[in-house]
Amino acid sequence: MSALPASAARALPVRPAITAPSSAPVKSSKPRLRLIEAPAHERSSTRFVMVCIVTLLAAVLGVLLLNTEMANGAYERADLTKVRSQEAIIGEQLSQELADISTAENLAKRAEQLGMRQMVNPHVLHIDSSKVNAAKGAEGN
Repeated sequence: MSALPASAARALPVRPAITAPSSAPVKSSKPRLRLIEAPAHERSSTRFVMVCIVTLLAAVLGVLLLNTEMANGAYERADLTKVRSQEAIIGEQLSQELADISTAENLAKRAEQLGMRQMVNPHVLHIDSSKVNAAKGAEGN
């Protein structure tokens, strides 16, 4: 490439006059360039292919293991949900049984079974006056 811009005028080479043929060949001052082929590097693509295969197998194995663990987790979650619903049903049954047992009628029956008797005149403690009165006296206050 020339250092001159492309639009600059180029000087034509000067040809010698054809007056006398010369016996010596004309040598140019620039050496002739010739193309040389680059040495061929034979790289084996076997390593690259093996790395790709190993990476692919590792990815497939990882996906398989992850999928298996997710399935196991889903089964475990289903089992725990079933146990939780059974426990909730048992809790509701026990709450209902406790509500039935703790009614006034059932408490009175159970007290009679244990040998307890109802007091005819229960005594009442008045905190303000620190006196103990019978229930009839307490109703009048």
